[in-house]
Amino acid sequence: MGIREVESEVLASAAAGINGYICLDAAIDDVATVIDSVMRDDSPTYKIDALFERLDAAAKQIREAVAYGRQAKDLLKSCEDAKQNIRPAPGKICPDGLAILQADESTDGQLINKIVNTAKAAGFDNLLFAVKNK
Repeated sequence: MGIREVESEVLASAAAGINGYICLDAAIDDVATVIDSVMRDDSPTYKIDALFERLDAAAKQIREAVAYGRQAKDLLKSCEDAKQNIRPAPGKICPDGLAILQADESTDGQLINKIVNTAKAAGFDNLLFAVKNK
């Protein structure tokens, strides 16, 4: 689909879930590049919508629990410490924004990238990784 390179149109298309766009006056080489990128599905901002909805809901619940003090006192202290860039005690990491991604060593890198981008978009910006060797 060709669109005018007008901010409101690009943003509206992005909100609708496009993976790429082609300007109406694009050269044929640009068209081929965008089509190739969309077919490879390697957009750096690509996220998994169904996963985003679940993570976004979970992030909101965690933020609310932290904000209203409905977490263990030691975890609440970790959250306060995190705001002041104080390293947490072992095993006492603030749950706000924390996600642990565990993957098998054969998991496709593009899939991991999508999951990371989805988690970050939902507010999980403190990611820990675990890789399971077969």
